[in-house]
Amino acid sequence: MEILKRREAKAKGLKTYFTGKSCPHGHLSEKYTCDGKCLRCCQIRYESSSPVPYNKRRNSILKTKYGITLDQYNDMLKKQNNRCMVCNQVETRRDNKGGIRFLAVDHCHTTGKVRGLLCGNCNVSLGLLNEDRNRIQKLLEYIS
Repeated sequence: MEILKRREAKAKGLKTYFTGKSCPHGHLSEKYTCDGKCLRCCQIRYESSSPVPYNKRRNSILKTKYGITLDQYNDMLKKQNNRCMVCNQVETRRDNKGGIRFLAVDHCHTTGKVRGLLCGNCNVSLGLLNEDRNRIQKLLEYIS
């Protein structure tokens, strides 16, 4: 991972950057270019703001919607280095409370099989294209 200063990241138009240094809370994580905040600190702050214990709530949602546990989600997240499986970027979209959204669980709508974790933009794009390989191929040809 390239080590950058915030002003260098801004000049390159990056949404996040890596300093190679831990934040005051000890997280060796990327930071947001817009405000310099640690990505992990933002996630932890969001997780702790809920009245229902985070792990219990998140695990229930994942089990109900996708048939996976929070531990399985976290394993996938770790294997993907906290990045989208398609574009290899960290999630930058924020929820209505200002926290960073989690990577979306991508799954086949026919079989229900989980394929990986995607950022919001890639997940929405795939959905808008109805996961249609022919349509995706035609778009690739169109922009070439």
